[in-house]
Amino acid sequence: MEKKEIVNRIQTFFQDRVDVILVYLFGSHVTGYTHSESDIDIAVMVKPISTTDAVELIKELTIKLSEVLDECPVDVLILNHTDIQIRFNIIKTGELLINRDERTRIFFEQMTINEYLDTLPLWESYDRVMLERIKEGSFGGR
Repeated sequence: MEKKEIVNRIQTFFQDRVDVILVYLFGSHVTGYTHSESDIDIAVMVKPISTTDAVELIKELTIKLSEVLDECPVDVLILNHTDIQIRFNIIKTGELLINRDERTRIFFEQMTINEYLDTLPLWESYDRVMLERIKEGSFGGR
């Protein structure tokens, strides 16, 4: 299925979902590096919900979107419950398909960028230490 058709179907699907504030398409269908096994990666921001409700919503959206997208495999993330590195990559490389509240989008993207930049030195330090341990052969050892 072509990207344009995927985008149209996703936008139509979410048209009446007032609980969904933002929808991003990300991953291989945005970068253009798809293959026969590629899934369709979709991230949504919803009004605040519990983790349990987020899990149920992921299940529901995954099933329904897969049906709408001709049984293509779909991976759904709830942005409210996704870690900072993934959120940052989604807003950096993803394509915004639904934006019901511009102020919320700006706030979400700015907070994500700020949090990512605040934690970046920690991740870089962690990566450096892990690479050193791998080179020394002590990664995973006791």
